[in-house]
Amino acid sequence: MKKRHCDRISELPDGILLHILSLMPIKSAMRTSILSRRWRNMWKYIWVYTSHLDFGEEFTNGQTPEQFAGIVNKILELHNSKTVKRFRLFFYPGDRYMPNAMKWIEFATSKGVEELDLGLRQTFMYEVAGGIFGGTKPFKLPNCLFYCQSLTLLSLSHCLFSPPSNFNGFCSLQALCLRQVNITDSIIQTILSNCPLLEKLDLRDCGPLSLIKVCAPDLKLKSLTLVDCWHADEIEIFAPNLLSFQHYGRLFYKYSFRNIPSLVDVLVSLTDFEGRGPEHGWMQILSSLTHVKILTVCTGPLMYLGMPIEYTPGDFPVEFHNLQELKLVVESVFNNYLTDIYCFFRWCICHCLEKLFIELPATPEDPCSSDGFTMPVEELPECVFHRLKTITMNCFGGQQDEIRLVKFFLEKAIVLESLVLITTPKSHLEKGVGGIQKATKSYSECNEMPLTLLYKRLSLLQKASSDAQIVLCKHPKDSSSLRPSHAEIYSRV
Repeated sequence: MKKRHCDRISELPDGILLHILSLMPIKSAMRTSILSRRWRNMWKYIWVYTSHLDFGEEFTNGQTPEQFAGIVNKILELHNSKTVKRFRLFFYPGDRYMPNAMKWIEFATSKGVEELDLGLRQTFMYEVAGGIFGGTKPFKLPNCLFYCQSLTLLSLSHCLFSPPSNFNGFCSLQALCLRQVNITDSIIQTILSNCPLLEKLDLRDCGPLSLIKVCAPDLKLKSLTLVDCWHADEIEIFAPNLLSFQHYGRLFYKYSFRNIPSLVDVLVSLTDFEGRGPEHGWMQILSSLTHVKILTVCTGPLMYLGMPIEYTPGDFPVEFHNLQELKLVVESVFNNYLTDIYCFFRWCICHCLEKLFIELPATPEDPCSSDGFTMPVEELPECVFHRLKTITMNCFGGQQDEIRLVKFFLEKAIVLESLVLITTPKSHLEKGVGGIQKATKSYSECNEMPLTLLYKRLSLLQKASSDAQIVLCKHPKDSSSLRPSHAEIYSRV
């Protein structure tokens, strides 16, 4: 007699099966309906009282707008709980599905949603010269959203943030993240003035902002991130509780930092320096940040420090009294890219520096075709690092100038404990415009120095600290001391 196959999972109690389904993505849970008669409607019950509804990218992929709308409508009809803690929705509706998107947002706000994450972009069709073309425009948010006082986190992308005239802010909001959202200077001010609990503000590629003014009575803001706000020309910050400030994008014409005594964590990665003198930006930033503890500086500002002729004698030196961790990121590839690092330490005094991270270019000048740039000995900075204990260099290739940089730190860091050199492969096979690969040689083809020979050469360098250990490795070690606070420089996503 043929034995019946034993399905042990299906024999589990309903409560356990429902718990398993609740941990699965929505689409995966729905697929279990084909397993057997017992599973056919099991997935429906997990949405009756759930407090988390996630219709994000994973749910959206592989579905037509019609399929997406149908499933979301069905799930929301099943939902019978009085509250929703988290609601996440990513959908690009055309005019046909606009009412659906509006209805879903109204559903979330009527349930007292606390965390709302919306990625919406309205698509439309238009006719030009007899042809039909498609386009997108920001999704206009319904008024019900602006009256939702249960919100603690609001994340929006591809939306038009246009509140009604009687908008009085969000009394419970703690974090606001906007990406490619149309919002004005005055609305930002309204939000800051009328969201008494707001601690995090994240603006990415938002327009048409021209003046980013983060000033309000009793402002509790602790974290401010600005990424690619290309239309803004001026920033003004008056935030006594601000702990973290990250800015990636163009150099503003005017910076005004006032009353930021709590600021300890800063990242600046600036571009578009052409035609902007020091009175417009970089020195204003540096002189306002001398009390921070963690600092990451990227290519643009580093290059600017290499032009001291542009400054007045009173601009230097800049003394960082509390700086404990510093990360210097050299992204651009120039013959004199290491000079930018020397220039930083020539003009910036770091009394308390303990950790130093240096991110070298992944594709520096081809060693086969150039001997690189050598900075004259008399121009090397006359500095001593009294507290520097760990140095980590990423993308170390063993070039002459890179070894010279190692020599500089070994001689200047008198209590150094470890210098970690991560020899991440520096491929010269890069994708160019349109994905076309450049046919340049790799390091191995240029007779790159073997690790054993490189280590031997490095071990002969003179060290100011007898405890200093040189570690040469191909991959970063899993150690908290080797991980910078700003592991990810920026993200446009």
